Amino acid sequence: MVRHLFLCGLMLVHSGILIAQRPATSWDVLQQLRPGDRIQVTDQKTKVWTGTFDNVSERVITLTGKSRASSIERVDVLRVKIRDTSNRSRRIILGTVIGAGIGLTIGLVGNAPLRNEGNGCSACVAGLTAGLGGLGAVLGMRPRYRTLYLAPKPN
Repeated sequence: MVRHLFLCGLMLVHSGILIAQRPATSWDVLQQLRPGDRIQVTDQKTKVWTGTFDNVSERVITLTGKSRASSIERVDVLRVKIRDTSNRSRRIILGTVIGAGIGLTIGLVGNAPLRNEGNGCSACVAGLTAGLGGLGAVLGMRPRYRTLYLAPKPN
């Protein structure tokens, strides 16, 4: 059980480090995008466009959504994110392991007083383990977007 808590704590610290990384504030970073990349563009009014990247110039970024192409002026862009497809299987496995570990811990701790009285419910422990493991796997499957560009804050 201590090992599970240590791993959960380690994952929380690791995710905090990843969140702390700052995206680029230079528009030039968008030159690394390739046509067809899945992106999300958020404007200054927090409206979000999702689609495939088409083109970027000094003043405009263009993407194609479900029904049409959209061009967003550079001055209106707050954030550009790119879909991160790397390590998807690792995220699924990690989510399953963490969810199952949490389910097992909750089940064993919650079942301990009942087990001491002869009324233990091992099916409940197994159900919690499988249920939270499945939830972790589903959360790991969700597509992730990595922030590529973040507009500099006005002075």
